[in-house]
Amino acid sequence: MDAPAPPSPAHNLKKRKFDRLDEEEPPPEGGRAGDGVGLDLFNALPDDLLCAIISRLPTKDGARTQALARRWRPLWRSAPLNLVGHGLSGQVGKRVAYISKILAEHPGPALRLSIPCLHERYHDKIDGWLRSQALTDLQELSFGYDPPGFRPYRLPPPPIPQSALRFAPTLRVARISYCYFPKLPAESLNFPQLKQLTTHAVTISGDALHSLLSGCLSLESLVLKDNVGVGRLRISS
Repeated sequence: MDAPAPPSPAHNLKKRKFDRLDEEEPPPEGGRAGDGVGLDLFNALPDDLLCAIISRLPTKDGARTQALARRWRPLWRSAPLNLVGHGLSGQVGKRVAYISKILAEHPGPALRLSIPCLHERYHDKIDGWLRSQALTDLQELSFGYDPPGFRPYRLPPPPIPQSALRFAPTLRVARISYCYFPKLPAESLNFPQLKQLTTHAVTISGDALHSLLSGCLSLESLVLKDNVGVGRLRISS
């Protein structure tokens, strides 16, 4: 009688694979093998925690979570908006279109708005963005126009949109660059929660800067870099 043929290498590989599966622990309760344990764990989190995670993702990634599953579709619109325009596209026209689309679709409130350095011809567009209902209760603002490619900076630079001051009651972080900041009434410069203020290449008079700082009652960090128009500065902490 002929001896049985030895098992093929493919047969041995399949047997080892099934042996490993037998030794593995069963999936957690409520899950099934092949479902993806990580996804199940995320789905077990409450909506408010998922919204907090989404609001800390880059803007593109946060919006893309709507495609993960049916449950995730409304979460991006419920999460505080984190809108950083720099990473949306390498083309200026597309960045402008994406920012407009996001602000039109998201109901707010807003955690962060970082507007890429755009040419002053977009002043009216930027002013419209800053008036958007989606930016209600904005906490962090980074804003500046696109400076010329040479020094010294052109004087005066474009003015900061007046609509940016509507966030004074809720702002915690403000970074302002390459714009003209006029002297304004003290009552419009009350920033009770502002903790970090940075101005870079901003044209501002000494009186206007003193008025601005006088309204920052909780300031912890102040960075003044390459500003124009301030001959003398006195800060009382």
